[in-house]
Amino acid sequence: MNETPQYPNGIKYRTPRPRGTVAGAILGGLFGYAIGENTESAIGGGLLGAVLMHPPLSLHQALRQKFAENSLDVINFYRLGRFGAKVLFRYQNAYWTLESHAPQNPLMTTEQIEDWLYGDLIEKAENFLAQDSMRLRP
Repeated sequence: MNETPQYPNGIKYRTPRPRGTVAGAILGGLFGYAIGENTESAIGGGLLGAVLMHPPLSLHQALRQKFAENSLDVINFYRLGRFGAKVLFRYQNAYWTLESHAPQNPLMTTEQIEDWLYGDLIEKAENFLAQDSMRLRP
């Protein structure tokens, strides 16, 4: 059920944005039970909630969440046209930017482009942190 769109041939794979969570199923189940007051309503509400909560996070939200997991404080997010994005973040009392440009392939959908940008920016952030840890070694 957790399908991610495939990139056109020749486009390097990038980790896609996270999709919806179990929270939608739980909230839908509670809502269904509150309305129908029976198990069938709770199950139906849970299934409906899971379907409705399946869309991916917005590119900005997904980046902010992933950067926060790596102790990078996102200050701002900039969209650079349809195929580009830039993130301004704070790390160790300094400000840094990472920029990404997706392949301008007309076969890529908006969702594929955003997933590609997410994966590329996360990869660049991880490389940034790895380089920083190498500089700090004695």
